[in-house]
Amino acid sequence: MNIAKARHWLRRTLQQYDIDNSIRESILILEIVTGRNEAYLRAHENERLSPEQQGRLLEILDRRCRHEPLAYIEGEQAFFGRTFRVGPGCLVPRPETELLVEHLCSLISPEGMVIDWGTGSGCIAISILGAIPEAQAVAVDCSPLALGYAWENARRQKVERRLLLWHSARVGDMPPSASKPSLLVSNPPYIPTSETARLMPEVARYEPLRALDGGEDGLWFAKQLLQWAGANLAHGGLAALEIGGQSQLTELRRYAPTALVLAEAINDYNGIERIAIWKHI
Repeated sequence: MNIAKARHWLRRTLQQYDIDNSIRESILILEIVTGRNEAYLRAHENERLSPEQQGRLLEILDRRCRHEPLAYIEGEQAFFGRTFRVGPGCLVPRPETELLVEHLCSLISPEGMVIDWGTGSGCIAISILGAIPEAQAVAVDCSPLALGYAWENARRQKVERRLLLWHSARVGDMPPSASKPSLLVSNPPYIPTSETARLMPEVARYEPLRALDGGEDGLWFAKQLLQWAGANLAHGGLAALEIGGQSQLTELRRYAPTALVLAEAINDYNGIERIAIWKHI
């Protein structure tokens, strides 16, 4: 089987199993199998796959047709110009969260302490540390599996000396070094419990539910984080949260403590209010 036939066969098979973006995914699978980029694959369509490559292709296709996330199959996900190790028990980084990091990097004081609550793979904290060499961060998560990925990613990106990993499920449980931080950032669980059953199979079957389920209104964690920020952020510090749209933003504006003022709300690529940033006054 050559590259062109493999690509067409992958696309048709993925479509049969209701995999979105089957054209793009067929290329991504071939990139994994061959170790070549898309430009090479398109320029060498008549090149034959080796028996080993064909075997690897079948293995990946079988897992993908069961809707396992491609990031789990490959073991990594691109994020903010870096590659992060991910796997079961660790939420796959999303493009919307890249918007959050990109915006914060222009606002953060280099000397301040950053707290990344619900760090998962560590993509937020590590990306900020990579962009701001003077910064230090505490990354908090309730999952030992996720923290294992975060530690591996910190070492791969050579920021481990500036990052403290903290295992906790409670918003108020922070290490002493987290006193009066200049930034609290989080992509907390914000999907209402009633909506989790309608998530796409890649998410519902494989990604950790506790990283997604935000309680009855989706704001159980976000409300706690704002209360903590109001009591603990340094003067002028920022609390930046990823949220689930206008209705959640409206509710959080009513709930936020008086020490915080909403400084900015940012839409994602689909025009949905996705990032809310409060300032401690």
